[in-house]
Amino acid sequence: MKQNGGILGPYKRTEHSESIFREYLHNADKIVPLRSGSYGMVFKVSLPDEPVESKYSQIRPDEHYGEPVKQIVIKICIVQTDDKERYKIPFTKSKDLTAISPNEFQNEINIQTDIYLKTVKYLQPICPAIVYANIFYGDKIHSITQDICDKIPSTSEIKTYLRSLADIIVSDRSLNLNIGILGMEIISDAFPLYTYNPKEQSEEINMGRYIVLKLALETGYNHNDFHMGNIMIENDSFYFSGLSRRPIIVDFGRASKIPAHIMSIIKEQVETDNYMEALSYLCHPDTAHKSINRSNYKKICNPNEFGKTVMMQNNIQIKRLFELRETAIDNNVRVMRRLHDQNPGKYPLLPVSNAIKTRLYNGIIGGGKRNNKKTRKMNHTRKLKTNRRRI
Repeated sequence: MKQNGGILGPYKRTEHSESIFREYLHNADKIVPLRSGSYGMVFKVSLPDEPVESKYSQIRPDEHYGEPVKQIVIKICIVQTDDKERYKIPFTKSKDLTAISPNEFQNEINIQTDIYLKTVKYLQPICPAIVYANIFYGDKIHSITQDICDKIPSTSEIKTYLRSLADIIVSDRSLNLNIGILGMEIISDAFPLYTYNPKEQSEEINMGRYIVLKLALETGYNHNDFHMGNIMIENDSFYFSGLSRRPIIVDFGRASKIPAHIMSIIKEQVETDNYMEALSYLCHPDTAHKSINRSNYKKICNPNEFGKTVMMQNNIQIKRLFELRETAIDNNVRVMRRLHDQNPGKYPLLPVSNAIKTRLYNGIIGGGKRNNKKTRKMNHTRKLKTNRRRI
């Protein structure tokens, strides 16, 4: 299986996107809880096997481009509209669900969308696509939670919890609590990084390092929460040439822009193949989120945790991943050129143009300008003053 590469949504306008999202929930045959954290619950929404219209379409660099999306995920969180201390509602005996502010909710959406659009030009973005986001107030809370609960198995404790949560929020408006819903692409056939080989120099761990660096280099963002539960390794033979896996990064609630002076140092370290040293600056006090727990990220970005030999081995592996990614891009460009020549109205050329990227959420893909390997090499040289790799 391959990562969907993103989702085309038919409309940008809120009322249309909500109508389509609610229709997707209505047509679903099941909604299954996936995981829960301190700031939200995540569910998988699946359409039945029999023909049911899906207005979401896949974007990926192969012949499956444009096919219907049969599964999405939704994240449900509590949104608190006053400036008081963040409210916590008990979720389990050992875990509370903590409210976030409307600004935090909106910032996460804006940042993830920005990252998606900045990394989608070869139809393999480094994060999931967002198809819907909204905050529900008052009586609308019961409406949306009921739509979701109707499809959750009756044996699920989360079904009972979600109903109780909605009752609490609606019945006591003095709490100033609301429900935030975020719908996005599902990352299928994937597992968190922590389920793989724990050795510091394993290929999967270095894929995690690669994607955190890729995020910084291509978008200027520090994820700030890149523990091994927020980095997914998916079975995919088309992202790295010759490899059967790829990394994807999720959950951008703490992401922030990297200061220019730190970004400059990171690029200098990458130019000289010092990838592990470059990663260490993502935990630097000048760039890391104030609440970051650096102990969670030692396996990813702390060079002091490793000896010189392991550091060198990791740098070699990460450099190889950059090179294999470039080879895969060239292969995907050729595939999409062939498909475009056969059906120009359906398949775009790679990389997709900026005009097309701005229309991705409208579902209007018509083709893009070609940018061959030589052109990408020139662009890379201008950006990093080296012609040894393109990032």
